[in-house]
Amino acid sequence: MSMKNKVTIKLNLLDRGREQLQAPPINFSFYLGSSSEELEDSLKRALHHTIQSLPSSPSSPSSASASSLDFVLEDPSDGSYVALSSSIPGKTTLNCLVLPPLSPAASTSPPPSLNISSTRRSSLANTNQGFQASIMKFERVNAHLANERTWLAWIRTSISILGCAFSFLTLAEKSDQGMDWFCVGLGIGFVACVLLTFFTGYTRYRQVKRLLSLSLTDINENFERFGVGHQSRFLLLLLVLTAVLYFVGGAEGLLY
Repeated sequence: MSMKNKVTIKLNLLDRGREQLQAPPINFSFYLGSSSEELEDSLKRALHHTIQSLPSSPSSPSSASASSLDFVLEDPSDGSYVALSSSIPGKTTLNCLVLPPLSPAASTSPPPSLNISSTRRSSLANTNQGFQASIMKFERVNAHLANERTWLAWIRTSISILGCAFSFLTLAEKSDQGMDWFCVGLGIGFVACVLLTFFTGYTRYRQVKRLLSLSLTDINENFERFGVGHQSRFLLLLLVLTAVLYFVGGAEGLLY
């Protein structure tokens, strides 16, 4: 891989109290095109290796595994949070807030200096989860927009089918007796197809939106979408009946 695609950023390590850890800044390098999951896994391993070399302290537990570590990147110039992605410019300096999980002993009897109530810890945990969900939504914004465009396409299809239903109801008024009821029945069938199309599109939109809020592991285990087989078969039936109507009624002059 060409070195021109290699990007290096500088990370200043801070603990959850925003205190500088006793460790030199990390020069974290990656290649353009790396996925967010690969970058996160590599950075967690680098943080774990660095923290292992630090003196043991409440704010930097050396016993935390790489997979259990968590972190947040922060722009030191304005304090804003930054999503970890391969689009970060090279030679950027960021603060890395290391958020190791509390050990069982710490969760039952926190140090007096922290003095954090259980309600406050729960609030902080919910805030961290909400922030991670916002970051995940930002990273998958293209998928969310594509899902919304697909939902709009379902709506346009429903409106088009509704036009066919009105056409058959209009045709029923000009048809001979016997064929008019056939046209009305087809019109009612197309109206039902409109409702089915709208319901199918909305259900698929909601399911995909829910999947995009999950991690890759959860998506692989719960990837289920409402199929379109029933929609295709029902529409095919209506088209076949329409062809029969025009073939029989048109040949005998019963439609107009």
